[in-house]
Amino acid sequence: MSAGAITDAYAAWSTGDAEPFLALFADDARFFIPGTTPVSADHEGKDAFRPIAARVAAALADGTHTQEVLETYENPTGAIVVLHNVVRASGGEEIHYHSMHAFQGAVPGCPYWWLYLHEYDQFERAWQ
Repeated sequence: MSAGAITDAYAAWSTGDAEPFLALFADDARFFIPGTTPVSADHEGKDAFRPIAARVAAALADGTHTQEVLETYENPTGAIVVLHNVVRASGGEEIHYHSMHAFQGAVPGCPYWWLYLHEYDQFERAWQ
């Protein structure tokens, strides 16, 4: 596991470039996002997840979404990235929530990624 690769990927994603983030995963990786939002699903394969990553990257690039990496924990079989997220709603309201991105497996070639949410109701409001 390379914290440098993960840190660099999140830095690129925050500027609107999702490809370094996607490069951390195997082509047939599975991505799990809970809930009933348009981004929620069990996405099978990078190609299935790429539009979701691009949507988030576009929101990061235009400033309607910011994510601050608070902490990265890693071991040889995975990693956890803890984030504070802010989404600016169309009326200007800031919606805050915290998330954990869990990598199960070493990068590159990670086979599984999960999104865990602390303030799930805020996530739902932000991504509807």
